[in-house]
Amino acid sequence: MENISKAAQKEIVGQVLDEMKEIEKVAVEDWNATWKEQYTNAYSKDLLEHGDLSYQMIDDIEKENNNYYDLKNLLNKDVKGKVPLKKVKLLVNGEKIDCDFGKVIWSNMKTNNTLRLFSFDNYGNVEMFKENKNSSYDARYNISDDDFYIGMNNKKSKNQIIVENKDKKLTKCFNNFKLIQDFNDGTKTVKIDCKNKLKNDPSIHFESRYDSDRNLEYAFLKIDKHKSNGKVNGTYRIDANWQKGIRVSYYSRKGNKQSIEENPQLIEEFSDLILPILTSKTEENIYISSFINAIKNITNNNINENDLFYENNYFGLNSIDLIENKIDDELRTIKGEIPSNKLINNIHFAINSRKLPNYYDEYRPNMLKKQAKKQSHTK
Repeated sequence: MENISKAAQKEIVGQVLDEMKEIEKVAVEDWNATWKEQYTNAYSKDLLEHGDLSYQMIDDIEKENNNYYDLKNLLNKDVKGKVPLKKVKLLVNGEKIDCDFGKVIWSNMKTNNTLRLFSFDNYGNVEMFKENKNSSYDARYNISDDDFYIGMNNKKSKNQIIVENKDKKLTKCFNNFKLIQDFNDGTKTVKIDCKNKLKNDPSIHFESRYDSDRNLEYAFLKIDKHKSNGKVNGTYRIDANWQKGIRVSYYSRKGNKQSIEENPQLIEEFSDLILPILTSKTEENIYISSFINAIKNITNNNINENDLFYENNYFGLNSIDLIENKIDDELRTIKGEIPSNKLINNIHFAINSRKLPNYYDEYRPNMLKKQAKKQSHTK
């Protein structure tokens, strides 16, 4: 972003200023909020040309201006002027000196027992944070592209949720569960990583991938045993691949591979390790259980193992709906009070992503047309 032209940055700064006005209007009219405004990412030709610019001098100038301005980056000799977000007159020994700032922070914003923070910079980056006794969330997005990040923490349920869109890949996380929807090729990948709570507890790693037609391409479940010191002491693995079929293997600590079908002791140990997964009611383990049960059903009933990969007969994307619905429900709880139309559109996209396989080819252009039409009416 730092290599963009001055004209492009000027346009972005204009969009950021509009975004600030939109959020400020909600904060004042709807929340009746007050806050502290601070400026950072400073540039001042007059100060930079000052021969004896020092930390003490910067500290004195900040205090003279009631600490509204963070000027410490001026001590970096490589500071260069950019299109500013804010131009101010600084008091320096009683005289007024021009100074540009690339970032504005609204901090200590309190509304209805809720603490909020917002920041904006001259490259289009916007950040917001909210926390109260029940929950917290933080969000990051850029005015000029579709990338965004939203992290949520529900203090009552202890659920942690992350939703991120980057490089045309939408990632949704629910605790240990991660779903990656790739709009470049239409695939969906599920990853689950349950680390051992105690050093000698087993850790679970699971991954599966579906093609653009919702058929399973591959899946694997890996269970690592651990010694009392936490080191891996053997690994059980189930692999399901449409090219190689279904394989269940054991790898010793030294990496030697064995088929567990040839060792009753390994079969018994593996059964003991997967039992807690099959009986657990957590969302992640319910999903893994559906995979294990699909494998069991195929092997026990001599069903063609290719049925695992086609038409979702035994194990398909329907298994993840429960988790994705929970993520989307959490997003809906904050959507109504988000003060930014840009971020609201991002949330809308995340919630409706399952219905929009061709988002970048069809949905987004139509959305941009609607936004342009709306803006033309408001001017």
